[in-house]
Amino acid sequence: WQWPTTEAFFDAYYYIPATEFTVQQTMAPTAFAWGYLAAVDENLTSLPVIGTNGNDNFVGTNRNDSINGAAGDDVLDGGIGADQLVGGEGDDILIGGYGADVLAGGAGRDRFVFSGTFGSDQITDFQGNGVDQIDLAHFKVTFPQLLGVMTQQGANASIDLTGFGGGTITVHNFSTDDFVEADFMGLS
Repeated sequence: WQWPTTEAFFDAYYYIPATEFTVQQTMAPTAFAWGYLAAVDENLTSLPVIGTNGNDNFVGTNRNDSINGAAGDDVLDGGIGADQLVGGEGDDILIGGYGADVLAGGAGRDRFVFSGTFGSDQITDFQGNGVDQIDLAHFKVTFPQLLGVMTQQGANASIDLTGFGGGTITVHNFSTDDFVEADFMGLS
């Protein structure tokens, strides 16, 4: 009998059982109960991560990451790349970073943070009336200015912050008419 190769063993996803864990650009050699992971291959194109029921803090790589915080009040930072961030249950903070990111807060009061030229990002499950919030503190924009850069694209609301040094945010299944000032943080 022979142990499965690392390549085959890690083909689907990684499960790291810890109450707090930060995924950074490189991963140091790590000992596990069933063996030893010496390094992460440079050719890895994405790193799927699933959190715990605790309060997790995940920072993605410069690749296309898939990070699921599961339960707990999580902080998920996609870093660079076209990332998929899912907060899960709890009051989560999702930071897409650079690249075209897809963000889903899940249950709870979630905050979606945008700064810099973040790209063309999507929020798939925004709850209005101040339940979830979009943090735009970096852009020094007022609510009336924000209303001026919103358009309705079918069932989705679009917020174009390119004139303020940012990117675009598409909020799925949400009307621009339903946005209230309490849906945003950090406005001027």
